[in-house]
Amino acid sequence: MRIWIENFRTALQHPWRVALLTLIVVGGLMLLDGTLYRIWALNRDAQQLSERIAQLQARVADHQRQLKAVQNPVYIEKMARERLDLVREGDLIFIFSGSEVPIPAATNATSQSRSTSPSTRASR
Repeated sequence: MRIWIENFRTALQHPWRVALLTLIVVGGLMLLDGTLYRIWALNRDAQQLSERIAQLQARVADHQRQLKAVQNPVYIEKMARERLDLVREGDLIFIFSGSEVPIPAATNATSQSRSTSPSTRASR
């Protein structure tokens, strides 16, 4: 034991050995305590939160652009025409057969005038 103490004292005579021994002891204590894992986990969480903040800021900017566009009457009319299939009064509407829009049933007078030829209508 006496030899070990004397070797320890001679080792402490060199400053770089003391620094190395201190680093080993402190590093070992941090590993055993879990401090290094906590620091790593906190850094990882901070990085994930930074990415999430960037995503949310991009969404906010997109929503602000949409909000600004919605306040424009031209955009409102365009969306009403595209999404809601609305038309302005006086617009010409074409309905093709086989389309999904139901055609209202014609009355007798209308169906008779459609079935007659133009020459027959003129003679009446």
